[in-house]
Amino acid sequence: MLRSNLEFLNPRNHPLLQDPDSPGLTSLTRGDRMVQRMLISEIEKDSSKNFARQSLKSSDNEHGIGAILKEEPEEVRRWGHFPGIDPHLGFSEFMERFFEHGKCSMRVFMVWNSPQWAYGVRHQRGLESLLLQHPDACVVMLSETLELEAFHEFVKEGSDN
Repeated sequence: MLRSNLEFLNPRNHPLLQDPDSPGLTSLTRGDRMVQRMLISEIEKDSSKNFARQSLKSSDNEHGIGAILKEEPEEVRRWGHFPGIDPHLGFSEFMERFFEHGKCSMRVFMVWNSPQWAYGVRHQRGLESLLLQHPDACVVMLSETLELEAFHEFVKEGSDN
């Protein structure tokens, strides 16, 4: 599925990538082969990291009907950081404890899927404005690209921020 996106790097289909010094249009230049290998390895690395293997087992319940049980993966995913809450809880338990921890007049969920360098002053000022207008708001940022250090000034131990 993702390999079709690499078709634009094929010099047979793209005249600007064709090397006039090559013996034919069927060969890639050394740089093209390096870029192609790098992109393919990135795709394979990311795709294998996103999918965890889960096994399904069948067992008989008291009525004799087979039930399918899903095994939990051994490695527990870290969902976030908040002082006083165990970061290795499941997502639902972490969210329950987070919202029970303080008084939340407003619950805000944000998703950030852009690269970390795209998070700038504009977005930081937006969060500051939200917390200024609603000091009892609880903000949950869901992101795989941002590090927790980006929000160190918003979370302080022993304060209401």
